Amino acid sequence: MPSISSVLAFNFTIILTITLLRTGVTGGSILGRKFVEERTVTLTERGYEPERIRLRRGVPARLTFIRQVEATCATEIELLGYGIKRDLPLNQPVLVEFTPTRSGELTYTCSMKMVGGKILIR
Repeated sequence: MPSISSVLAFNFTIILTITLLRTGVTGGSILGRKFVEERTVTLTERGYEPERIRLRRGVPARLTFIRQVEATCATEIELLGYGIKRDLPLNQPVLVEFTPTRSGELTYTCSMKMVGGKILIR
């Protein structure tokens, strides 16, 4: 018969796993490594999809941007307020990694500020 402490540890592990899966936090491990929130944003003829994403303050983020449309001014991506700027070559995933340090709304946009989206940080 299992001890009470092993049953409690098992229950805690199950609850923690379910919580992490429901909040969108992936990667890492409980001991030793941080968790990473991963999102993919695609640039289509309709703009960035999804146009709004949610991240958590203090949790490292890994965003993948993929430009699928050739006729656009959005050949670069800028995360305003974080000094991040990357070229967006056609049909090639571009990885942007950062840790949101403040709550609120963060804008990502093309260099001309014509096509963009929002990251809601809570």
